Amino acid sequence: MQKIVSFLTLVSLKLHSFAQAWVWDEITQEAEESEPITFFHLIITAILCVIIWLEYLSYKYIRTLNNNNYLKIRKITIVTYTIISIIIPISILTFFDLKRDSLESNAYCNLNNIINNAGSYIELNNNSYVSFIEINPRDNQVPNNLIKNNSIYRMFIEYGVTPHNGIYRCFNIKTLGSQVIFAKDAKLKGFSSEEKPALFHGYIRPFRIRYYSPNNINPNLDLGNVYHNFIQDFIYNHNSQLNYDITTKFFQHPLNEYYEINHIPSGDEMWAENKLYYENDIVQERSYEYKTINYGNFDVTYCISRPCKLGVCEKYAHGNIFGKKIFDKIHLVKRYECLSRFGCIWVFFSLGIFAIFYFSRPSRK
Repeated sequence: MQKIVSFLTLVSLKLHSFAQAWVWDEITQEAEESEPITFFHLIITAILCVIIWLEYLSYKYIRTLNNNNYLKIRKITIVTYTIISIIIPISILTFFDLKRDSLESNAYCNLNNIINNAGSYIELNNNSYVSFIEINPRDNQVPNNLIKNNSIYRMFIEYGVTPHNGIYRCFNIKTLGSQVIFAKDAKLKGFSSEEKPALFHGYIRPFRIRYYSPNNINPNLDLGNVYHNFIQDFIYNHNSQLNYDITTKFFQHPLNEYYEINHIPSGDEMWAENKLYYENDIVQERSYEYKTINYGNFDVTYCISRPCKLGVCEKYAHGNIFGKKIFDKIHLVKRYECLSRFGCIWVFFSLGIFAIFYFSRPSRK
């Protein structure tokens, strides 16, 4: 019997030693991954020291009790232990849910500030590469992906084909355009609100040019003469702020600890009623007419291409639960990690309580 007691005592001491080492490792890992040791870490350390000290005092005290008092204290401890085992996990779940709700509200507020700060944001494209592909005037309103082969069209031009609806020549324009974010403009038109703020992103670009006279047809020169004025008018009419890196500022831009700006479903609400110049089942692959401007001898159709919608999204994070890697919403990862840490500490604490009552029980005579 003495050997068994000695063995259990040794196991208990080893478990306590391992528990302390594990807790210290967790605190050190947290400090390395996030921030230096803070006042919070010191409090946690102090609490662990107090728990160990109280366990020692409890052990000494319980050893002085008679059998009846021992059984009474043990019963109270079991009830209290059970209540705490239920309350703490529920408190952890509630804490992270409340924190998520609070940060979500804060994220909406931060995004609304960005929206209310400008009618729109624009990033001017420094890449001046533009190319033109001539198409049959009959296809001047047809989406690009539905236009059939135009290889024989130039032959008809040479024989003086009658213009279609006054259009002598028509060209598709290939260029990247400029990135734009519609902010307060979208809100004023009802596509965004304080409760559900949203930004609408796309590329605004010249898409098609039509000529109404057979003379002086030079799409490269003509577009070069009018495009700068179009952009300046857009900036003025939409109260645009110039931005030199829209991708960094708006895509996955953090709003707080849990939330960021990112893609949300749909994205073409602002232009859904406009004419499609490139059709696709995927919204982000479409091109919608933004505005067609007549310049006398020719007109240019400007489109919004690759539209998408940006809003408040919860970040995703990696976590480690009992050695298993997980990837989920950040509040769930933090909640699972906290529960797993509590579970581990509680197991070792439970072993300590068991050891105290086992080794301090009154001897039977």
